[in-house]
Amino acid sequence: MVEERFLFRDAHDIERALHGARSRRNMFYRSPKGALPFSVHPDRRYSIGDFCCHDGVAFVTAAYQGLLERQPDAEGAAYFLALRESGARKAMILGRMRYSSEGRLRNVYVHGLRARYLFWRACQLPLIGYILESGLLLASLPRMSAAIMRLEYMSEQSETDQASEQ
Repeated sequence: MVEERFLFRDAHDIERALHGARSRRNMFYRSPKGALPFSVHPDRRYSIGDFCCHDGVAFVTAAYQGLLERQPDAEGAAYFLALRESGARKAMILGRMRYSSEGRLRNVYVHGLRARYLFWRACQLPLIGYILESGLLLASLPRMSAAIMRLEYMSEQSETDQASEQ
């Protein structure tokens, strides 16, 4: 039996699944080997999505290749992978790399990264962070609720289709 991972960590994962899935089965699960290889842009201009479509080691490797323009060293890769596995947001990791001393020397542009990085840095402040994250959660509730209802409907449809096939 092949083990599969559940895909959804937040509302963005749900939205991506709803809009980018190739089949109903892929909407709920994704193979760990499903990521496309990272492509380095010669103009050194990226969007956050260029990196965030990757997970785990592939994400850290893509961030190193795009932001620092080199292959990851074992120590740094282990550090950023541990951060990600402990729940750090991808924007935080990208921001730490991009705005590190080495990243500032490379001066690679990532559209939308600065605002997201500064927001998540502010969320780490004791009282302000709690207020910001609570506000973000409240603002995203309608979208998450709608996405969950669509997923429930699609799951019911999938179960109905499977029952009718048998």
